Amino acid sequence: MAKKKLSVGAQSFVQIGRDNMIYVDKTEKIHEVMQLGVHNFIVRPRRFGKSLFLDTVAAIYEGKKEAFEGTWAYDHVDWEAEKRPVLRIDFTLIDYDNNSLAEGLTSYLRSIALMLNIDVSKSNSPKDLFRDLIHTLAREKPIVILIDEYEMPLTDYIGEDQKRLEDNIMTLKKFYGTMKGAGQYIHRSYITGVSKIGKIGVFSDLNMLNDLSLDPRFTTLFGYTETELRHYYADYISEAAQNYQRTENEILAEIKAHYNGYSWDGIEENKVYNPFSIVNFFQSFQFRNYWFETGTPTLLVRGARQQYISLKDLENLSTNADLLQSANLKDFYGVGLLFQTGYLTIKKIEVKGWEREYTLGLPNREVQASFAKHLLAEYVEKPVDYTDFTLSHRLRSHLENEELKAAFQVFAPVIASTGYDVTKHTEGYFHTIMHVLMYSTGLTTFSELQNAEGRLDTICLGYKSIYIFEFKLNGSAAGALQQIKAKNYAIPFLNENKTLYLVGVNFLAAEKKIDEILVEQWNGREFVRLEGDFTPLEEGEST
Repeated sequence: MAKKKLSVGAQSFVQIGRDNMIYVDKTEKIHEVMQLGVHNFIVRPRRFGKSLFLDTVAAIYEGKKEAFEGTWAYDHVDWEAEKRPVLRIDFTLIDYDNNSLAEGLTSYLRSIALMLNIDVSKSNSPKDLFRDLIHTLAREKPIVILIDEYEMPLTDYIGEDQKRLEDNIMTLKKFYGTMKGAGQYIHRSYITGVSKIGKIGVFSDLNMLNDLSLDPRFTTLFGYTETELRHYYADYISEAAQNYQRTENEILAEIKAHYNGYSWDGIEENKVYNPFSIVNFFQSFQFRNYWFETGTPTLLVRGARQQYISLKDLENLSTNADLLQSANLKDFYGVGLLFQTGYLTIKKIEVKGWEREYTLGLPNREVQASFAKHLLAEYVEKPVDYTDFTLSHRLRSHLENEELKAAFQVFAPVIASTGYDVTKHTEGYFHTIMHVLMYSTGLTTFSELQNAEGRLDTICLGYKSIYIFEFKLNGSAAGALQQIKAKNYAIPFLNENKTLYLVGVNFLAAEKKIDEILVEQWNGREFVRLEGDFTPLEEGEST
């Protein structure tokens, strides 16, 4: 039997079945959602299947039973009882860049009315058009309303055009308020978005939303669980293993490190893979940062830089439910927004008295490396293309090939390019920059790893080698090496079948440069100082 096709770019449930594409069956959970309250709201990161979810809901309500053959829904849905009119609003299809949002929304709703042969000639505002569409479609039965990317006209203008942002808030508030007055005509509504950035402002009139974003029943409604990945993509897993000449368990471990780790309840078995990255990986069999490349979080990265947030700070954040679910138009750098948009995820939930404490962290290697590259670009005040190739890619290549002199030369432009006032920053500031640089390589990197005697600064794990770094400010590289050995930081790695290096680095704050790097290598019995000058040259210097 021929393997099914990958659903790259497909958001139509009917198309996926018609073209023999892989569909990870979520219909049982979707049907469970359909039994809930009238107005249902859920946020998930972009490219996590929200549009496909809405399209599947639409197909059930439209009675397209034959399209569901082979899924749970085919034999379990009461198709005649569920059938009713569906009105779908997709903000990705509305032109509000060249016109006002009110004009774009008016044109969009008129096109829907024309397609449905509904006379709206007497309606001139989005609110009136929406009302007339609802009333007309609901003449026989209350209808279902589906709204995709509800907050997109807001997020597109945050930090860019305050006047347009305020106008769009008012337009959306009136538009969504229509649904409150049309309650008797609405059977269900399903509203999806990437964040809660506009929830309070634009839904103030529609104040009875059933927020499913952290509902424990639906934590795996979007994304692929480990079980789903192994079942539906078995043929592709086998092909990937052959492509890399690895066992299936080995390739699965690498796929998991790159694309798994998203969680909305902190339970290990409920962690999910990013579906967009998965289908793109199986199409090319290349480990790339597919999801991150579809939309750079410029404002979030810039906010992290302005607050001196490092990747290590994002690995272990504690918060409560209120902060986790908050997001507003003034504080768009907040932890809640980083979580909602997929750059942080729930690592653990602890019940303390009557409260729940959430521990957040970066979900996987894709997010870690990509966020680091963009954060590094902010620190060194260079375009991300420069940091990606000239810094991150080069450093990874040199570390992997154990080209130490060349690897450490990458440090020089990073330190020299940082726009900072040395009188306001301490050793931790330099550490932060170096940590971000290491994370950006995509190699497994740990910062401030704790042992019984202290915390080592940074450890970077390559395929053939391990690098343990200690950084000093206005001290000495020899002192940094001595600390690594005195604190026994290297002991857990002595028996690894990899070359083990200790690297001591000293910064000079006033000169904004590295003045010395010393390296020792484990020979199986002891650490031996490597000969040669590893200190990076400044621009314009020559050997």
